[in-house]
Amino acid sequence: MSKRKQPYRFGVPAKYLAGLSDSAARKRAAEIKRTAKKYKAGKKVNIKKVQKSRVADKKKKKKK
Repeated sequence: MSKRKQPYRFGVPAKYLAGLSDSAARKRAAEIKRTAKKYKAGKKVNIKKVQKSRVADKKKKKKK
């Protein structure tokens, strides 16, 4: 197995969790991993729900 080339936090690349507190980063990482697991298993993913939560998180992040 090759060595990872980028920094990871909570099992996902750190760039996806940039600027988040640890608790918020854990929630985002869990959501990303849940979605990825469903995709890999071929199960249906509610894209609208995922997009809505990610947009809401971005709005919160920009306000700071």
